[in-house]
Amino acid sequence: MNRVSRFNRFANGDLSEPIAWLMMYEKNRRLQYYADTEDNRQRRATRLAHESGGITKAASALISPAPSPRNNDTLEHLRNLHPNEDPDDIATAWDSSIKAAGDRIKTHKIDSVAEADEPFEIKFIKQTVKKANPQSAPGPDGLRFSYLQAGGMSDFFTETLADFSFKVFYYGDELPDFFWNLHTSANLSALGEKKRPIAVGGVLRRIISGSFCHQYKGGIANIFEAANQFGGGVPGGVEIVASTAALSHQQGSTILSFDGKNAYNSMRRSSILPAVATHTPHLVKYFGNIYARTKAKLLFKMEDGSIEVVLSQRGVQQGCNLGGFGFCVGLLDIMKEFNNKPPVPGAKLIGYVDDLQVHLPPGLARNIQAIATVTNWIQDHLLQKGIELSLPKSKVLFPEGLFFSSLTNDEQRDLTKTGLSVAEGGMAIVGVPVGTECFQRSFVTNFARGNPAELIRRLSTLDDPQASYQLLRLSGVPRLFHLLRTIAPSITNTAAREHDNLMIWAVSKIVLGKMANTVGIPTVEEVRANPEKSEVDFFKDSARAQVHLPIREGGLGITSSVLIRESAFVAGQALVFSKGFRWMNGCYLTFIENRSVVYWGVTTELTTIQADFAAQVHCHRVWNG
Repeated sequence: MNRVSRFNRFANGDLSEPIAWLMMYEKNRRLQYYADTEDNRQRRATRLAHESGGITKAASALISPAPSPRNNDTLEHLRNLHPNEDPDDIATAWDSSIKAAGDRIKTHKIDSVAEADEPFEIKFIKQTVKKANPQSAPGPDGLRFSYLQAGGMSDFFTETLADFSFKVFYYGDELPDFFWNLHTSANLSALGEKKRPIAVGGVLRRIISGSFCHQYKGGIANIFEAANQFGGGVPGGVEIVASTAALSHQQGSTILSFDGKNAYNSMRRSSILPAVATHTPHLVKYFGNIYARTKAKLLFKMEDGSIEVVLSQRGVQQGCNLGGFGFCVGLLDIMKEFNNKPPVPGAKLIGYVDDLQVHLPPGLARNIQAIATVTNWIQDHLLQKGIELSLPKSKVLFPEGLFFSSLTNDEQRDLTKTGLSVAEGGMAIVGVPVGTECFQRSFVTNFARGNPAELIRRLSTLDDPQASYQLLRLSGVPRLFHLLRTIAPSITNTAAREHDNLMIWAVSKIVLGKMANTVGIPTVEEVRANPEKSEVDFFKDSARAQVHLPIREGGLGITSSVLIRESAFVAGQALVFSKGFRWMNGCYLTFIENRSVVYWGVTTELTTIQADFAAQVHCHRVWNG
């Protein structure tokens, strides 16, 4: 229908086809605006970089996977990721958990925390709302944290919200089912080719779970740390797990890494509720109301605008702060049973949420039967929780110098039967490389050339130089920090230098704008094809030093990874040692004498940095009794 035909029909009062055309035109316009194109990604990133809390979202807009298509294939995939569980089993577990909690269910505090008598104090409600990202997506209730932040959070309103949260948490049984239907529902979407599910719950649920975790994070961390679970809010958990694995591997131990299939959505709620009753009994009622009282409805919006419901009947909700807590609590009995009575003498189980590693002592490093015994134990106990072990993703890392080809034919055959793949040279544990120096160096370099480099390259092409600079300083700079804290400076030096060069190249592009090509600054395509071309000499000597200076000292605040790598590593090791003596004593690190550490009876020389900090921590603890 051409323009004249539309006008004539409209003039004659026939609105059917013109309105249909207008609706289709508007739909196509919106589809074009939200289409996953480079121009749209840059437009969204530029807009978000100027908004409060938008830096993280802006970086994601540039490099995150595109949303999965909202079609029947994605819907079917999401439904397969949310398996069923018998409601009667969940109800029985809830009833028995309430009985097991007994009078402790009325206790409004964790035993190991004395900082507050009752939860949901006003300051923690305000802290939760204030720290929330105003750009976070709304849940089914349509509310955003930005609305509360814009309202100012007066004392009267905060007190009312705290009182309501307290009643929902402890007296939720008195609320009708339709409240819990809304409270437990979430908007569901999927990302990338793998269709990774993302659930976004309501603001009230995020406030309740967030304020509780803020208030009791110390007690929660103590519960998990005592069981060698370092993912439940334990400070420095990544550094502890990675450094322990590195030290273990250095001493000739074999490390087994286990991965569960769809673990977060698969753990049986009938196993979570009894664990909650055991460790935090006053959480039983709220956990029961959100995970046992009703089947949570995850709302998936299709391309045509219709809403399809995916029922969540197992596992925990990742978008909820208490979701990770519930998952870790559900694994505590496995962690404790293994470490108290290991299936193989001397083996130790360490976890970071769903990342589980078993360290075999050096004497059993090549014992395939021990590897098979541990694998079967983990597989059976996870299956009791409803989690199927993903053997293709589970790996075994032998000590340096021992490879799969070094094993005898019988050993190779027996190891193959376990289903574990051999990580030759090293493997990543909680995102940190553990293994030979060559493997670590290669891993860090490849990581630096991956998403961090792609983000810096893309942000340099934004039309708005202020947005590019903000993204570079606040999102591009810190991309290597977690590796600098856990990997020796001599290993991270090359990657840190490449990262610095790329940031200087980006600053040159931002400052010069369209003139960059005329003065010999390599283009994005050239740098992508050859990372070494990012080493430009536009900023020299004092000018480059000023780029790296903090803003408060007159610089641009582009922190140099090369300059901070040693101090970052020192800080990371200090944190590990300060936490280590309490939980490693009698288990891993027996004692420190002179400049050595005794580990499973094997004495190892520490680096100067490690020894100095270990001695300081040891003396501090002795001085304080």
